[in-house]
Amino acid sequence: MANRRSSGTEWQHRQEALARQAEQAHTATERARAAKAPPDSYLERRRTEIEHKNRVLSALVDELGAILVHGLTRPARIEPAALRRTPGIPPLRLGDLERPIPIPQWPAYAPAAPGPVARLFGGRRRYERELSAVTTKFNRDRAARDDAEHERQGKIAAAVALHVEQAERDENAVRVHNAEIAAFARAYEQRDKDAVERYFGLVLQRVPLPAGFPHNADIAFSQPHERLVVRFELPPRDIVPTVAEYRYLSTTDEERTTPRAPDDVSALYRGVISQVALVCVRDLFNSDRHVASVAFNGHVSLAEREYLISLNVERSDFPSDDELRQVTAETCARHLKATTTV
Repeated sequence: MANRRSSGTEWQHRQEALARQAEQAHTATERARAAKAPPDSYLERRRTEIEHKNRVLSALVDELGAILVHGLTRPARIEPAALRRTPGIPPLRLGDLERPIPIPQWPAYAPAAPGPVARLFGGRRRYERELSAVTTKFNRDRAARDDAEHERQGKIAAAVALHVEQAERDENAVRVHNAEIAAFARAYEQRDKDAVERYFGLVLQRVPLPAGFPHNADIAFSQPHERLVVRFELPPRDIVPTVAEYRYLSTTDEERTTPRAPDDVSALYRGVISQVALVCVRDLFNSDRHVASVAFNGHVSLAEREYLISLNVERSDFPSDDELRQVTAETCARHLKATTTV
């Protein structure tokens, strides 16, 4: 059995965030600001906040209703060549090390020679003393520069050596990876059980579900019959918003919610799991022309045996993409004799 794991919490977090927004009272600072603001300005801002929350809520519901249609917009086939890698070490960038340390130039240090008049009043001796001091400083600066340049060259050499080492390590890793992909592709073409199950695990990982939906799957392949048996993790029921609408009462400066009817919540959730089941089965057929049938069982957790939706379908009975666009997911699932427990 092939096993794939991924996180399924993002939708819960989004729903919890909406709930917290609905329950939070204004802070003392907000109320103080509201008291100073013109009444019309404050009320307009509060109404705008509620409108925004309703737009977010509507977008969530729309996304839940478009899972299947969105999944039909691309082919599900994975070409083994697309799994190959190329070396990815970027060119070496030395930054400040690229710039050599400037060499001190004597003209910038040399003192001005005394003129004829200055020589009459001790200028020559002063010049010689200054020249000696400046020469000492020049030599000291030149030596410091040479030391700094030597250090820079050492850092460059170390950086180059490290970059070469990283590049060789990356090239070796890429070579090993691509050899494994080539072996996997050969095994898959020969319908090796492990390779085929791995391939369909990759296919299900790429099903375009809403962010945070799980993609965990157990897959079993029967080579003689070209049959797949799939256990797939479905999102929990609480992905469906239990709030139908946010309202603002200006007379009391309160935010209220209209709850979504339990039957509506159930209908939305049935629609979600029906869409997930159909888009997964569609991708399994779409990604491999040899598969003859699929048994799909959707569970809220792969650790549980109880399924939420179960579907057994032959390739010849599964609708085309155009047909899937014309019907609701629940209607299509019923037509395919799917069973649900929600």
